[in-house]
Amino acid sequence: DFINYYQGVYDWDHGFLAWGDDHFTTIKPGTYYYYKYLNRKALLKIYQNRVDEAVPILKEVLSGSCNDEDLKDEVRKTLARLLYEQGRFKESDLLYREIEENILYQSQNLMERAWAHYRLGNPEKAMGLLYAFEAPSFRNYLTPEYYMLKSFIYKDVCHYQSALSVVDEFRGRY
Repeated sequence: DFINYYQGVYDWDHGFLAWGDDHFTTIKPGTYYYYKYLNRKALLKIYQNRVDEAVPILKEVLSGSCNDEDLKDEVRKTLARLLYEQGRFKESDLLYREIEENILYQSQNLMERAWAHYRLGNPEKAMGLLYAFEAPSFRNYLTPEYYMLKSFIYKDVCHYQSALSVVDEFRGRY
């Protein structure tokens, strides 16, 4: 399975889709490499702008017997982003919350969850997630969208001076 998976990946990466398919079909269903293949297949569908076909594949990985949490976290993140783009913000947020990765590596997930809550009309929750970025652990992360979202939230609740002060915060930081 290991060899067939990586040979299939190599073939797909170099444009030999039929050869890659031949390698992937020999992988035993239910194995770790089978789920890695399904994830790769979903990413190819996304690349081909066939997102509606990718979503069920990603859901299959999550519902399968794969025990690799790193792979499942990667799939959750991809699926959450797709659902966000489809306007399914609640489902997207649920997937972000299921990610088990160490919180220090989740800065992008926190930001994406904040945007999802903002789109859901929940500015309090969005702002709460943004406050996590004020922790010393996140000081070194490049997050200019933090300032955009924060200013949008302030503007939406008619705190115009606070919204403008976010510009000064941005300039001071970057």
